[in-house]
Amino acid sequence: MNYCIAYKKPRTGFIVLDSPLVTFRKAESQLDNNEAISEDMKNLFYSNLSKTTVDRQIIVIENYNPPKNVVEKINYLHFTKDYTNGRYGFIPVSQDTL
Repeated sequence: MNYCIAYKKPRTGFIVLDSPLVTFRKAESQLDNNEAISEDMKNLFYSNLSKTTVDRQIIVIENYNPPKNVVEKINYLHFTKDYTNGRYGFIPVSQDTL
């Protein structure tokens, strides 16, 4: 996205990152602790994204919640998968379908 903006290339206006912090894992019994992404790396990832300028949109679909200090700086929507609490999922659910 930054490249496209800098060089005036066509772009969609947003990017979607699907589960960037969820690593491919073997069965739990075979999991090597070195395969997991560290908490520091997760925090740095979200901190870096929180510095994105307002003319760029990044949608992150992730299984880990960002740190609270980052949530305060971004438009954060937590999907609860609970019809009675917060937003159910990415696609809003109409009350008519409940």
